[in-house]
Amino acid sequence: MHLRLYLKGIFLFSCTLSTYSRTCASYGLLVLLCDKRHHLEDGVKQLWYDGVGNSEERILRGWDAVMNRLASKWNLFAVDLADELGAATWGMGLSSDWNIAAEQLIKHLATNHSSFAGLFFVQGVGASGTTDSSFPKSNQGGHLQGVQTHSISTGQPSIDGRVVYSPHAFGPDYTEESYFQTDDFPRNMPLIWQKQFGFIPNKTGHPVIVGAWGGRYEPSSLDEQYQNELARYLIENCMTSNFYWSVNGQWAFDPIEPNRRLSESERQNQNAQLGLLKRLQPRPTRLSYSQNTRFVGI
Repeated sequence: MHLRLYLKGIFLFSCTLSTYSRTCASYGLLVLLCDKRHHLEDGVKQLWYDGVGNSEERILRGWDAVMNRLASKWNLFAVDLADELGAATWGMGLSSDWNIAAEQLIKHLATNHSSFAGLFFVQGVGASGTTDSSFPKSNQGGHLQGVQTHSISTGQPSIDGRVVYSPHAFGPDYTEESYFQTDDFPRNMPLIWQKQFGFIPNKTGHPVIVGAWGGRYEPSSLDEQYQNELARYLIENCMTSNFYWSVNGQWAFDPIEPNRRLSESERQNQNAQLGLLKRLQPRPTRLSYSQNTRFVGI
């Protein structure tokens, strides 16, 4: 379960998040908290802070408010530090370098919320976050080339061992890229993914979990081809843990329609999506927690 964290009013919402986490726990569902937006009316964030009241200090206080309630929950397995930072850079010696901010945020959370024993998910940056102009563009959150020379390091191995790199890897339903239009698409994609994030496990020893991918998955579409190829790539490279957006008929730019019924074509697409995810991860882990022994069962 991927809970999206909105920092506007977070001091009031932290109680609700705590209740939500308990409900998830009763079903054996793990929770990942993500700093998705600073304001409900925002579009995609450009940096991990903004110039309209959410300084880096306020962002830390927002995380503190949430972690004070949730850090000790057994099913809070990870925090995703910031979502899709389109204007951030990585390892370029600039004030916009997300890798430096991520290291500082990880140290803050590990130091001030020691009861949290989970993982720290670190997304990539936008397409401009590199000095290499030949590097293939990527979705916001998908650009991790900078890890080649500037991997996340807090100076504390016990904390660094909890870092997970989490690129976003959406296809043609989400964005337009030149490599979606080539004659060899989608066969060209594995080399591109390898450059964007696939090198990380061998280079750093850290895992990669794709934090967002998906689309409408309409039959015979470019996006269907893309998703099939990405699933094959993840299986072949032992990266089958993932977060998929989404199987409920809603898509990134669709208006939210609560209680909307799926159309017949959407139901067919949904079944196909679930089949794809079953091939990718046929045996997902189901967990339970004993209040008496405080042990997590698998």
